[in-house]
Amino acid sequence: MNTVNLVGRLTRDVVVRQTKQTGKNVASFSLAVKRPFSGGNQTDFFNCIAWDKVAEALSVHTQKGDLIGITCLLYTSPSPRDYAAS
Repeated sequence: MNTVNLVGRLTRDVVVRQTKQTGKNVASFSLAVKRPFSGGNQTDFFNCIAWDKVAEALSVHTQKGDLIGITCLLYTSPSPRDYAAS
């Protein structure tokens, strides 16, 4: 099962746009999550996407710096070098 719970602060205001083909709302945002590290904390940054009603609610009810919690699926995107010709 690929489920992740993150609690962190928004690093910028949520940006909502609509897809060209279906007109669905999609929101982009970045979440800063602190984690304990020897001698202090380190911060990890996660680029996130939300769809439809969740996207709309995030844009209306949150702003940069707000503490939010999300439950999501985690995946990685291929890096540009993965597409390089060999």
